[in-house]
Order: sequence, then structure tokens, then C-alpha cells
Amino acid sequence: MNVTYKSNTRDYFENLVEEVTEVVMDYGEVAEKAAKSYAPKDTGKLAESIESETEANEDEILLTISANVPYAMTQEIGSSKTPGKHYLKRGILKTAKTLKEEFKQ
Repeated sequence: MNVTYKSNTRDYFENLVEEVTEVVMDYGEVAEKAAKSYAPKDTGKLAESIESETEANEDEILLTISANVPYAMTQEIGSSKTPGKHYLKRGILKTAKTLKEEFKQ
């Protein structure tokens, strides 16, 4: 009598990585919107430049939320003359609870 065992562990983990990547992408979009809402609105260019990007491979999932105008860093962290607005940090922290809740399900 021959018994053949086929493990579906690889498929399980591939599907898990795909699902977690989707959750992280969704979180990125929510955090991006929140950061845009906190961004200073003088011309609106700072908020327009904020974007999120998710990259995934078999070892990690990387979410990047960035603002791409020359003065973005100064607006985020401030300078010796002006305090930072912390729009990215506030947007990320505001939506962190959402990500935690997703992983609980």
C-alpha cells in the first residue's frame, strides 16, 4: 500500500502573503488620505504630492508613504524657525488602529 501526502503549506503561505499585502495596500491608501487631510494647504501642492506605495516579495512587505515636493521635510519635521506640522506622522498614527483591527479578524 502506497500513501501519498501532498502538503499545501506553500499555497497557504502564498495566499496569506497576498492577503496581508492587500491589507497593507488598503491601509496605505487610508493613511495617504489622512496625511493629505493634515497637510498644510497653502497651494495644495504638498497634499497633491503625497502618495503611498506597497512592495512585496517573499521576505517582506514594504509600505512607503511619501511627499514629493522640496519643502515636504521642513513641513513635516520643522526647522529652527518653524515647528513641524507632522502631517505624515499624524496620518499614519490616525489610521494605525485600522490596520490593527484588520489583523485581528
